[in-house]
Order: sequence, then structure tokens, then C-alpha cells
Amino acid sequence: MDMLQWSTIDAKEAFDIGLANRIVPPKSALSVAMEISQEMATLPQRCLRVDRMSVYNAAFEGESLEESLKFEYEHGKSVINVESIEGAKRFIHNKYDSLRSFNWSVLPIGSLTYLSFLQLLII
Repeated sequence: MDMLQWSTIDAKEAFDIGLANRIVPPKSALSVAMEISQEMATLPQRCLRVDRMSVYNAAFEGESLEESLKFEYEHGKSVINVESIEGAKRFIHNKYDSLRSFNWSVLPIGSLTYLSFLQLLII
């Protein structure tokens, strides 16, 4: 809804202007929202809370980019030792499993060199 003109916009327009990040079939919004919330519940909660706090700070309280970045750093550094390192290990493990089963022969030779290097990094 356009607050100044009291007119509504459809889902496509909301998506096109960045007001929505996805369009779902009619009558499926609740089930999609539940799927998203269940996925988010598996993520590191302290990290999500600090990220959310940083976004709010940047949007409503931060007076400059530098101030917002400093706020994010100061509030986020305590989470790094608690959740971020374990999360990075899980991410690398999951990516490694999918890289191991990937059919590397479908890539051009130049890509193989880069991806072989990537494989060495994540082992």
C-alpha cells in the first residue's frame, strides 16, 4: 500500500521495487513463512540477534557508515568465539561433502586448477 496515496500494489510490483524478496502462490504464505522460520531456527541464534541489532542500529541510530561498522564490530566480536567458528566449520564440512561428489570433469581446464586449489583449502 502506498501510504501517501492509499493505493495498493500487487506482489510483482512489491518484488520489483524490493519491498518483497519472494512471491509465493496464493494461500501458501503461512506455510512458506513457517518453512523460513524453521530454517532460521537452525542458524546460530546469538549471531542472528547481533546481526539484527546491527541492522536496526544502522537504519535508525547510526549517523555514519563508520559508526555503524564500529557498532557491529563491538557487538559482534563476542559472538565470534561462541558461534562463528563452529558455524564456519559446519559450512566448510557441508561444502566439502558436496564438492567431493561433484563431477569435476564437466568443468574447463582453467576452472579445474582453481577448484583443485579450493579443495585443498577446505580439506
